[in-house]
Amino acid sequence: MPPTENTRNWPLALLLSRLALTRAFRPSGLGPLWNTIGIAFAVASVGLLFGTILRRQLVSFDAYIRQLTAGLVLWAFLSAVVGESSIAFARWMPILRHSSISLSTIALSVFLRHLPVLALNMGFFLLPQYLLLGQLSAALQLAASILLLANVAWLGTAAMVLGARFRDIGQLIANLLQVTFLLTPIREDDLAD
Repeated sequence: MPPTENTRNWPLALLLSRLALTRAFRPSGLGPLWNTIGIAFAVASVGLLFGTILRRQLVSFDAYIRQLTAGLVLWAFLSAVVGESSIAFARWMPILRHSSISLSTIALSVFLRHLPVLALNMGFFLLPQYLLLGQLSAALQLAASILLLANVAWLGTAAMVLGARFRDIGQLIANLLQVTFLLTPIREDDLAD
């Protein structure tokens, strides 16, 4: 059985994502670890600021910090994939003109490049919470992870298509992601009546 287009994409997409991840570590040695440091700083600063402001309204400050941490980890992954996807076509244009690399290979490589950073952040921030508290079952965690990855994949692909049509949309998408993050609500069951 001859390989299909989709099966031929995986090795090249893995190679491209590995090269991009290696290149990210080269300048400072920390590379994507800056993302983890940024999340820790954001949890500390935003958690203390809004936790102090909302202290009388929060049912549990610890639950607020846990949910803030989980939200920041997942939002960092989503915004990294969607933001990079929106400029990927323009970045890869010189190579696309002179090779037969498909757009799906580039979209897959962008997605795969950010998976190790997501795994690092989840292992550093979220895994200890779930091990200590045992809040979610393994089946529920797996289903939620698959749903998250599927949503990020289609959002990244949509951003890539928009970026291919409108070259400067990357800046608009970055600003929209930032505003959308600020508009995400605090769950009502965390607030006291």
